Amino acid sequence: MDLTQFLNAKLSFIPTTNDKLPYFKLLPNGKWEYYQSHLPSQKEVDAWSARMEAVGLVCGLISGNVEVIDIDNHKGNATTVFNQFKEQILTFADEIWHKLYIETTQSGGFHLIYKHEGTLDGSQKLALQLIDGKKDTLIETRGEGGYVVVAPSPNYNTLQGSLTNLSILNDEERDFLFEIARSFNEIPADNITHTIQYSTNSNITRPGDLFNEQGDHIDLLENIGWQLTYTKDGVEYWRRPGKNRGISATYNHIPNKLYVFSSNADPFDLNKTYDKFAIYTLTKCNGDFKRAAKQIRTDYPNLFVKFTNGNTQPSELKTNHNGTAKQSTKDNTPTDINLPLSTIFWSEGVDSRGKPKLTINKDRLINFLEYHGFGTLKIDDKNTVFISIKEHIVTEETPASIFEVVKNILKNLSTEYLTESFTSDDVWERILANIRQFKSVEFLETMTTYDLNFIKDTADKAFFFFKNGIVEVTKSRIVLKNYNEIEGYIWKEQIIDYNFKLIDEPIASNPKNSMFGRFLEKVCSPANKEYPNDRSKRIVDNDRLTSLMTAIGFLLHTYQNPALTKAVIFCEEKISQNDDANGRTGKGLTAQALSKLRKRVTYNGKQIDFTDKFFYQKITPDTQLLYFDDVKKNFDFEALFSFLTEGFSIEYKRMQPIEIPLNKTPKVLITTNNVLANDNDSHRARKFEIEFSDYFSADYTPPDEFNIMFFEAGWDDDEWNRFYNFMLTCVELFLITSLTPYIPVNLVERKLKAVIPDEFLEFCDEFIEKWKSEVTISRSQVFEDFAKAYPLFIQHARPAITQKHTTKWLNFYLQSKEIHFVDIQKRIDGKIKRVWVINQEGDDQQMFAKG
Repeated sequence: MDLTQFLNAKLSFIPTTNDKLPYFKLLPNGKWEYYQSHLPSQKEVDAWSARMEAVGLVCGLISGNVEVIDIDNHKGNATTVFNQFKEQILTFADEIWHKLYIETTQSGGFHLIYKHEGTLDGSQKLALQLIDGKKDTLIETRGEGGYVVVAPSPNYNTLQGSLTNLSILNDEERDFLFEIARSFNEIPADNITHTIQYSTNSNITRPGDLFNEQGDHIDLLENIGWQLTYTKDGVEYWRRPGKNRGISATYNHIPNKLYVFSSNADPFDLNKTYDKFAIYTLTKCNGDFKRAAKQIRTDYPNLFVKFTNGNTQPSELKTNHNGTAKQSTKDNTPTDINLPLSTIFWSEGVDSRGKPKLTINKDRLINFLEYHGFGTLKIDDKNTVFISIKEHIVTEETPASIFEVVKNILKNLSTEYLTESFTSDDVWERILANIRQFKSVEFLETMTTYDLNFIKDTADKAFFFFKNGIVEVTKSRIVLKNYNEIEGYIWKEQIIDYNFKLIDEPIASNPKNSMFGRFLEKVCSPANKEYPNDRSKRIVDNDRLTSLMTAIGFLLHTYQNPALTKAVIFCEEKISQNDDANGRTGKGLTAQALSKLRKRVTYNGKQIDFTDKFFYQKITPDTQLLYFDDVKKNFDFEALFSFLTEGFSIEYKRMQPIEIPLNKTPKVLITTNNVLANDNDSHRARKFEIEFSDYFSADYTPPDEFNIMFFEAGWDDDEWNRFYNFMLTCVELFLITSLTPYIPVNLVERKLKAVIPDEFLEFCDEFIEKWKSEVTISRSQVFEDFAKAYPLFIQHARPAITQKHTTKWLNFYLQSKEIHFVDIQKRIDGKIKRVWVINQEGDDQQMFAKG
């Protein structure tokens, strides 16, 4: 047997017997493992050639990453399997087939041999079969640490290619072959399936069993992007989303099961089987089988038996020509019925006098409510709220709204629907007689409690829900997706009642291309000093506009970044005489724009009372924006500190408090015609302030400028679409740049005027340069100098002005002007005095020390 060709091709091999065992007498120390890492020498080959019966090709790295797919013939079906294997490869990727070295084995099996460009695993079982009730390997690999007997061994014959000139397959090509091989598997790993035990009334056909018998898996798979490539001999061959060729699963190769053999087939797992109900549960209910057993009744009502009486099984049911169950009435006229047995909560009996009696079954009433989508949602460890679920849309409910639905359902049932003696009106009257009990929290909380995974913004993504799909915003793109592309639940009130159409980003992001964008340009256009009364002479402050757009994006991005816990504050640019409030500059209209995309709770700035323990009870789990409208000078901003940085607690009357962690708190917007003047470190860290110019006022409003009311009927579909697109580009801009500050025009002056009397401001402006040159400022000297400069002010001020006042004012003045200083004790003229030391170098460790 000439084996020089193996050496020339740098293939490692060993001598074997005809029964495929290593020829131990010819091997050093009677072991073959040495040749897993060493090529045989020419001397060894010469010694083996005369005596060896067969040649064993050593797989793995030593032979250039040789790997073998071995189709065994233990059941006599190898040729059939091989031909089907070949047909599938040629159907999807014929070029891969021609890269394979193929040979037959002495037992009637087949070897498919190639080299792999990546790191090889050890041997793997790809497909199992049953022989006489026992597991048997049908297709396996030989990789690192293995060997196979090959031609020119007796009864091994080459069909295609050359063993000494093997082609190299990449990861994708190798995975393709493995998935084809796994499609022949008849026994999943550990025989795991996703047939789940789910409970209902034992006398009723379980929803999952009924769906397995009559349901359709094809629509479920196609709706999540799977493709049925072809069907043969009753077996369906499926390809997962994101894959361009080949197959990823079979249906009915293992009877009535989807068998998945792709390792990237979410929500399905590799080498597991799924019945139809499991497919429904994973694709529609996020793997929650208990919920699926309820929701499936809503999604496929025609699959379930319909009946009217109170028996444990339907009686006198007739079936029409298309298989729909009908209930026979007294005159044998079929009447369509819409409720399955387990939800019929009323029944007819007799009382002690033998008269008809109507009874309400509480357990079945709960089933009825759950069948129609009602349940409870876990809010925190102690609290739940009532909800209804339809598809993946969640609505918060109350006992009143729940039983309003019950009433409407019953009122729309046929009077012949129920029993011989009672109609649906009678059932409703019976409910009303016990409505306090049925509406009680204790009773309704026996409904199923869900812990739902809501679709929510992440650090680098924002989601907006429109009628026709979900818009996903990232740093790099804005894309409209179908609802079935993203897993999770959505609050109904967060769905925007509009069919969104995507506009090219350069067009959408330009403020000039939308009415609302042009409005923002106006509110960021300060008055021209030379032409203060001519609006046409104003120029947009682009830095401020960018800052405002990022603030809008920040408020619309519901993700709470612990490192960016700020409230956005819209205030006035203009300094009025006596610093009177201006207003009507567009702050409220901007807040209204935000409410078109996010659910908002509004508090009237004139009626805020943070001491009221029920203050936050208007906030619901789906609230996304908290809006404090037109707050006054004395607004207690510090009351929001824990809200902004830690979360908060909602107190409801007659209920347990609900703890809202930081990652679920709404964003905060504050508008004011004044300023929130306190600017110490804690305040400054929690504020992002934007000035609104006086382009608009009570005398000149946006409708005067644009000849239309914003967000009213006059806005056509195109304007709405431009508005939504522009707002989404603000989110994109925020994700790219975060909050972008600008240099304010009058914000510092307005804060100074709000805290410090005009006389002391004038005094500071006059003396600041002198103080800077002297570096050290004495507290007592400042008070004395001010008293000399403004004696009448000191004399007539009520309450009396003291050194404590001037010290506080000067601290605020230096901070606002961003003049670095420290407040220390220092010996002056032999006395210890409290002084300010101006630190013009800006030593960060000493800046803004307080007295």
